[in-house]
Order: sequence, then C-alpha cells, then structure tokens
Amino acid sequence: MEKKIRLLFITIACFITTLIGCETALAVPEDNNLGYVVQLVQPKSQIDPNQSYFYVQTEPGVEQELEVRIKSTKKESVKIKISAADAFTGDNGTIEYTADKKS
Repeated sequence: MEKKIRLLFITIACFITTLIGCETALAVPEDNNLGYVVQLVQPKSQIDPNQSYFYVQTEPGVEQELEVRIKSTKKESVKIKISAADAFTGDNGTIEYTADKKS
C-alpha cells in the first residue's frame, strides 16, 4: 500500500511539474519583436531567385541598384540604419563578411 501511495505521489508531482513547465515555455514577452521585417526586391541580375538574400551576377565597373522593402511591425516609429557588406564563403563553408567600413 505504501508503494502505491508513493507511486501516486510521484505521478501527481510529475504531472504538476509538466503543467508548470508548459506554462513557462509558452510565455513569450511581447517586446521580443525587432520592430521591423526586411524583404529584398529581386533584381534581374539575381542568380538564384529562390534565395532570400542578394545573390547577384556582377561585372567589374558596372553599378547595380539593390532594393529592399522594410515594414514596421510596431505601432511606434522605428529608426533603422541600412548598410551593405560584401560576403563570401569561408574555408569551412560558412558565410563570411568583409570588415565594416566607416563612412
């Protein structure tokens, strides 16, 4: 009988712990939002149209205009500073970026 009570107590404790854990996991703060979303406008020179980043064919000395759309997801104003950086594939296959240039 004592083993059955102990097993029942452990089962109830596990159930309560699971419920408390679920509530904590579902609690997401509202200000987890960056305040904006960015979407690229694909240029004609886009190599792979399935990519969500600029992957464009370039030619030396030829300028291209790249465009993005920025949409605020908050009610209040959001200030955004936009800059571009060259990227390349590193030795281990990761995307690497050139150092920031101060303007």
